[in-house]
Amino acid sequence: MAADGPGRYRLEASDKLLQFVIYLPEDGQKAEFCRGLHAESLRVTFDSEVAEKDKSVTFLHVRHFFIRGIVDAYTNGQHVFHPVARVGLGTGGETLGDYLYLVARATIHAAREQDALLPVLVNLQTLKVLDEDAAELCLGRMVREGEDVPPQPIDAEIMGQAYSLAESVLGERFQSRRENTERINQAFVAARLASVRESYRLKISRKRVLLDNARNRNQAASYIRMLEGTIRNLEAEQHNRELEIEKLRTVTAEHAPIAAGIVRVL
Repeated sequence: MAADGPGRYRLEASDKLLQFVIYLPEDGQKAEFCRGLHAESLRVTFDSEVAEKDKSVTFLHVRHFFIRGIVDAYTNGQHVFHPVARVGLGTGGETLGDYLYLVARATIHAAREQDALLPVLVNLQTLKVLDEDAAELCLGRMVREGEDVPPQPIDAEIMGQAYSLAESVLGERFQSRRENTERINQAFVAARLASVRESYRLKISRKRVLLDNARNRNQAASYIRMLEGTIRNLEAEQHNRELEIEKLRTVTAEHAPIAAGIVRVL
């Protein structure tokens, strides 16, 4: 994989890669993905904003069939890997040295569902934690540029302290993300309710004007009953719509570690 502009990469095709993709389970995106690979290379991005602006690139998100296939392949072939992943990486601004990394998958169910990876990196020399933005950038570079490195002796006590710290920071970042989602979700639901209420207020008020005019002019009873029924139906519809929207206030969230190891910044 080679850089092909800001946030964009070119995935070079090979016989091995093509065979891997061909044998993945069928998916709606698979045919287009294979066509891109058969053209010898495929432009991809891991950034949702880049994907939104440039429709010519393929957005590789955590639920993309290709990413799921890679995860399944590694999961099913764990016996061929060292129990602790060790990744070598050139510096991108991080202090040189060894870091413990811990990656969790966070799923937040709300009006708009979120599924994200939360990385935490702890410097094993200083026990300092990379901030959230730096950790996400480093994780992306690990995926794109990381190389296997031979194991090095690391003090078990330091490793335990770093892992405990990483778990604590992970919990804090997950809770912060959940709280932020809850605030956004409440605002989203409030806006939806206000929109629905205003829409039905206008519809019902127009029918009430017609009903008042019909009564004042002694129009046919059947016409008056029709307007009264229409108003009742609109009020019932509004009530049901508001109940549906209120259900969206509920936010449930969970996170679980999915990867851990050592990254050596060289």
